[in-house]
Amino acid sequence: MNIEETLKVSRLFCVYKNMLTNKQQQIVRAYVDYNGSLGEIAEQFGVSRQAAFDLLKRTIKKLEEYEKNLKICEKLDQIYDTIEKNYKSSLTKEDYESIIDTIKEMEE
Repeated sequence: MNIEETLKVSRLFCVYKNMLTNKQQQIVRAYVDYNGSLGEIAEQFGVSRQAAFDLLKRTIKKLEEYEKNLKICEKLDQIYDTIEKNYKSSLTKEDYESIIDTIKEMEE
């Protein structure tokens, strides 16, 4: 995965992680948050490298399906854009940052 794909998966994971099984959460966290190689992940889970790859791919696909159906990340982007276009100039820097922080907390 390149950096853009990793960031996309990381964001999807932040939004939809509670919809995954514990094992799915662990494998994405190991790959994205801890930058683990497939070999390291396979060893951690006691499976083959291919099995780790397959589980990771299926889990990423599931995250993408959640976004396709629920569009939470898309809606959050729209909120960011609306604030940026319509309200940023009328807000103090502190108010703007507070709103953005609140939205980021909602993502988690």
